[in-house]
Amino acid sequence: MKNLPLSAMEVLARYRRGDRQFMGANLTGINLEGADLRGVNLQGANLSQANLAHANLEGANLSAANLDQANVVGAHLRGANLENALLGTIIRYPLPPAPLTPPLTVAEILQQYQRGVRQFHGLDLSQFDFEGEDLSGIDFAGCCLEGSNFKLAILRGANFAGANLRSASLAMADLQQANFAGADLRGCSLKGADRRGARYDGKTQFDLDFDPKKGGMRQVN
Repeated sequence: MKNLPLSAMEVLARYRRGDRQFMGANLTGINLEGADLRGVNLQGANLSQANLAHANLEGANLSAANLDQANVVGAHLRGANLENALLGTIIRYPLPPAPLTPPLTVAEILQQYQRGVRQFHGLDLSQFDFEGEDLSGIDFAGCCLEGSNFKLAILRGANFAGANLRSASLAMADLQQANFAGADLRGCSLKGADRRGARYDGKTQFDLDFDPKKGGMRQVN
């Protein structure tokens, strides 16, 4: 049977009735701006081009979901599961103003990472020192990382969408398959970094003399 798309009205009506199960649903292009969908199960759902701006998705299961070109400006994703989600050209994280949420210390972030936490959205982590740390798959979308040190760090598959990385150091870091869509990398050191497969888009900002395609970065749109 063809997987017909659901309307926003139908999704919200089912949610109000207590239904949280939308696994594998076809939600392409759906407009759920500002919707309260805490704890919803969207595992494997197709949310490509969906409008999730300012939606409350706290604790939602978005594992293996297709979020390509989805709008997540201001969305609440604390505790959401994005494991194996297709983030593709998800580019609409804004650069958040400082001050952001109350800052964590480097030690607290590393402790949470060791416990399996990967999402650290919208935090002010400027001047933090992660030199040599293994942070594969970490999600720093929308974070202020200005002046932070990631020298020699392992950041395979990390998500820096919309992050402020101005004057940060990613020198000699492993950035394979990392996502820099919409990120500000002006003044950021990428000297000696392994950038193979790292993604950027038309909104990513580099120094004028930097050619991202040299070293294996690829543009996603």
